[in-house]
Amino acid sequence: MRLSSNWPAVNDIYRDKYVVFMDILGFKNLVSAADQQPAHRNTLLSILTLLKHTAAANPHCGLHLSQFSDCIILSADHSPQGLRDLLMSVDNIVSNLLQRNILLRGGMEVGGVHHDDDFVYGMGVNKAHELQCTKPHDPCILVSGEVCNDMKASGFGHYIEFDQTKDPPRAFLHYLLQYATYDPLTPMPGMEVLDQPAARIIRLMSHRLRVDSGDVLEKAQWFQAYWNRTVAASGVFGRIEASHENPP
Repeated sequence: MRLSSNWPAVNDIYRDKYVVFMDILGFKNLVSAADQQPAHRNTLLSILTLLKHTAAANPHCGLHLSQFSDCIILSADHSPQGLRDLLMSVDNIVSNLLQRNILLRGGMEVGGVHHDDDFVYGMGVNKAHELQCTKPHDPCILVSGEVCNDMKASGFGHYIEFDQTKDPPRAFLHYLLQYATYDPLTPMPGMEVLDQPAARIIRLMSHRLRVDSGDVLEKAQWFQAYWNRTVAASGVFGRIEASHENPP
């Protein structure tokens, strides 16, 4: 069959944006379980539905989300507002999935990207994907040097955390910041109450430390160290330790 040379017109929106590429850890096991039992299909669909409704598209800052299989791609304008909204969206996604016992890993970069309801491609996506593939595969969202500089310049430097166990230390997105800085004694308008979400995360992760093994256990241990160092250290929420309690 001969292809027509008259290609349809395309709205080219390829431009520099902040891009986050994330993997849902353990997704293969979720799909395998869903293939065998309808109850697990409902669980998987509820997770994907939650993800779909967590980060709404925002044309004012170019915020867009795409999800396919175990991959999540978020992008936003290369501007302070775009950076802010992207950080808030990643925070919400990670927090919501943590309460479903789901860990993520990813990378955050700057680069050219075309991202709309139909397509997503570009060097920004490639760079973010390459960054998230950096070993070891801990449940963190690595941040490039360019993004770190932008975060500091835009007043978001407090969203940068460093993994000092690696040489050299790796910069990653401090997605537990809202828990680490939570102060229930000083409520503010619109402040989310995090007591129950935090308690659920502690119970789920404590249970995983007892029942998981191999690479899966190592990921739970990495998260345990991150939580205890940044969140539990503030004294508001408890520590994550191996527990014999059943998860909620």
